[in-house]
Amino acid sequence: MEETRPLDRSVAQVDAALPIALVTLMEDRAQIERRGTVELGCGTTWVIVRDVAPAASDKSLAVRLGSPDGVRVADARLRRITRVLERDRPASTAQLDREIEELGHREAELAQRQSSLESRRALLEKVGDSTLADLAQDAAWGRAATDDLSGRLRELDRQIAELCERSLTLAAQREDLQLALRDLVRLRASQETPACRRTAQLEIQLISSAAGPVEITVLYVVPGACWRPHHSARLRAGRVFFETEGCVWQNTGEDWADVELVFSTQRESLGHEPPKPGSRPSRPPASAASPVRRGRSCRGSTMRARSRTSAPGSAPRFRRTEGRTGFPSAGSRARPARS
Repeated sequence: MEETRPLDRSVAQVDAALPIALVTLMEDRAQIERRGTVELGCGTTWVIVRDVAPAASDKSLAVRLGSPDGVRVADARLRRITRVLERDRPASTAQLDREIEELGHREAELAQRQSSLESRRALLEKVGDSTLADLAQDAAWGRAATDDLSGRLRELDRQIAELCERSLTLAAQREDLQLALRDLVRLRASQETPACRRTAQLEIQLISSAAGPVEITVLYVVPGACWRPHHSARLRAGRVFFETEGCVWQNTGEDWADVELVFSTQRESLGHEPPKPGSRPSRPPASAASPVRRGRSCRGSTMRARSRTSAPGSAPRFRRTEGRTGFPSAGSRARPARS
């Protein structure tokens, strides 16, 4: 995975609380949906969302804006970091982290300056090539080279040589910084303890033409979560009642407290097959009872609550509830509360 560069300190940063609002559980993964409102200023702003699952899929990350007029998303990425509680962090480790961050910013600044010098040198070389082409054309027509033209060539050569020397100096400084940074990172890794916690944060770059609030929705997929149906049959007053509930396991590193859950039998790992040209989707007769409410894909179904049948031999009916159900955090097994 490509290394994520540090954030530019000159750009405004806002820590946003985008709580998890909806979790769509599949057989081997879950899609997380975070929602919230952020106050933006005019211009470019980095929105930081902390305590995100470190195993989240980068390619599944998507950002939507509730009021896109005048606001657009310039960049969105995940950054994995190692966190230690401040009371458990050794003083030497904290100092190393500060030195690593400072060296990283200095190296990035030198890289930007070197790139600027290389661009100027390339431009001067183009000017020199154009001057030599004019000189060759004048010689072909029997015109003598003027002292002014020769002076311009000597000045261009002097400026190009100066830029090359400055660029080589910056390259040597960058190499020294990279070696020092590599040593510090190796020393920091040797001081890792089991108390360190791996986490991630979302970094969203927004560009706004005017200050004001904007509603942000973030979607991403995480592994380490699944659900399975739990079936039960009960005999009450001579009638058999069948119930199906969803049992949830998750070890994503995020806390799913007071979120809406959607259970799906879709299997994204199997892919999707488009319909054949000229074919029409078949629909069951109006009188036929369907055990599940089908979605767009023919590979699975979704439900938001348990199913129940009230008489023997009848098709199960899935009830849809709009209530919210809270689940404990990592490594838990839970069932939705009965409505």
